[in-house]
Amino acid sequence: MPNLDYIKQMNGFWKKHREFQFTGNEFFLYGYLLKVCNELYWKNPFNESNAYVMAALSITEPTLVKLKKALKNAGLIDFVSGDGRRKSTIYTIIDLSKDEMKGLNNLNLNNENTSAFPLDNNKHKTQTQNKNILFDQFWDLYDKKNGKHPALKKWNTLTETEMLKILKIIPSYVKSTPNKKYRLNPLTYLNDRHWEDEIINSSDNLQTNEAPHFELRIPNKQKLPA
Repeated sequence: MPNLDYIKQMNGFWKKHREFQFTGNEFFLYGYLLKVCNELYWKNPFNESNAYVMAALSITEPTLVKLKKALKNAGLIDFVSGDGRRKSTIYTIIDLSKDEMKGLNNLNLNNENTSAFPLDNNKHKTQTQNKNILFDQFWDLYDKKNGKHPALKKWNTLTETEMLKILKIIPSYVKSTPNKKYRLNPLTYLNDRHWEDEIINSSDNLQTNEAPHFELRIPNKQKLPA
């Protein structure tokens, strides 16, 4: 089986997202499996422990089962569940490059300047596309459409490791701030590196449009002895 192409896989994922409207956890499971496959030099199919996946995504086993079925139904992966002793799964990442090639075939490839770019420019172009793909994921997950251009400019200064860490943290942060009024603007979140902050769940810190109510408790006066 030929090696997969990360950019083509992610482009194919977002095309399918328009149809299936993947959840944050579905996105992260697919991204995690793609990362593991890449780390194994695109070994496909490959084996991965359920415990590792659940720990990496902070999910339960029933949730993992549900997510795997959703990705399989969307044509992104195939899998064979292990037995009760091994508690592992054999995953196959479906090659989405054919879908990508369909889009490329619709482009005008007769421009004589198309192949005139030096190799270094092509490499830089690929890196930029990769960052833009990751930013689009961040922008959709963050779901507070404010200051996209400056946020993208800041995003492009981050390392790939920082980008992936942010993408993993964002669903938890968004869940902790259901009211967008209290969610930081994207640029502020990136500039101040808030992905490194502790996340306080909304259940522990309910957000309302009203100011918090504080009850002043005055100790009972004790009668002094005569």
